[in-house]
Amino acid sequence: MRGSRRGVRLFRVILPVGDIDAATTFWSAVLGGAEGERVTAGRHYFDCGGMLLACWDPPTRATRGATGSASWWPAPSTAAARSTSPVGGASAARR
Repeated sequence: MRGSRRGVRLFRVILPVGDIDAATTFWSAVLGGAEGERVTAGRHYFDCGGMLLACWDPPTRATRGATGSASWWPAPSTAAARSTSPVGGASAARR
């Protein structure tokens, strides 16, 4: 599909979070003040132009360790990603 923008499209990206309210505040600021929608007590959706960003606070500690997460920023380095984030305190996740 050289030269074409057709192909795979994301529908939903689910980010496991430890605090749904803190995650909602953070992602609202990153997304320019978007309010999103709290769909359950532990899930908040942001519409990102046809792709949903879902912040998900797993119901138990046992399930928290069962899912991994990764965030990819279109920046040449982690430092550049942090410096371009509109929200202070962004940092790289370490395992």
